Amino acid sequence: KTVFFLHSTTEVKLCTAMKPLHRLCSHHTKTLPSRSSIPTPLAPFPVATKRSFYTFIQQYQRAVTLTFGRLTSIKEPGLRLYLPIIQSMFKVDMRTRVHELYPQHIITRDNVSCSVTAVIYYHVIDAEKAVLRVTDVDLGIHQLAQTELRDLLCQHSFNTILENRDQYSKEITSKVERRCADWGVQIENVQIKNIDLTNESMVRAMAKEAEASRERKAAMIRADGEYRSAIKLSQAAKVLADNDTAVELRRLQTLERIAKERNNTTLLVPMQVFNNADSTQSTVATGEDGYIDLDALEAQLLSEDKEQIELGY
Repeated sequence: KTVFFLHSTTEVKLCTAMKPLHRLCSHHTKTLPSRSSIPTPLAPFPVATKRSFYTFIQQYQRAVTLTFGRLTSIKEPGLRLYLPIIQSMFKVDMRTRVHELYPQHIITRDNVSCSVTAVIYYHVIDAEKAVLRVTDVDLGIHQLAQTELRDLLCQHSFNTILENRDQYSKEITSKVERRCADWGVQIENVQIKNIDLTNESMVRAMAKEAEASRERKAAMIRADGEYRSAIKLSQAAKVLADNDTAVELRRLQTLERIAKERNNTTLLVPMQVFNNADSTQSTVATGEDGYIDLDALEAQLLSEDKEQIELGY
């Protein structure tokens, strides 16, 4: 005698289709006495087959077993016995889980609307706590990380978030780890992935601001170059004023350069116009007020350049 326990619509249809065949075979076969019978009170409960009394636990899993609703054991990997009528088993994956959080639309401290995406890395270290102390570990950690992400970034300006992305990622990681320590989960890292502006007009405004900043920096560099050039020219004028021969050689070099160029007109100026060293005072500081120490000024500029190089500018 064969006993079928039907648990789905498909099996019901299959048994209905096999009824005529069973009737036909019943005339030619004898009914054998059943070696086992199911008592009437156990009929509503699920009946376990031989395979249901054991289960396989993978190397990266731990199985929390409850017997009559109470925690009895945490099974290690391998072939383990399992009584489905009186026991419940929850398999927990102990591997590192990587999930990307949903984009969070936030408004920064300087009223910039942006969308932030982050990635969270975590793994379960205590299977018992992960099963008994929280309903859904993944959902709870996702919601907690999103909340901490929004709370932290809303307190800072947009440029500050861009500059200190790694620092804020570490702060979010520490906050989430403290909150979910009682869930048997260890947070490895919460990394801010993308920061995108949601308003096109804001994108254009920030592009104009960046362009204006670059132009300002270029103008400052150009002015600084002219300033340094003026200092060098002042030092050269001091040297030429003390030596008439040097002035004459400089004049001849100028005439040579003019002669190489294709100019139609060459104007020669008498040397006496420029040779007024007796009536011109030196611009180098002599201890009196109103003069500039060019050597000290050049040393100051060199020290400023050194500081900017050390700062990475």
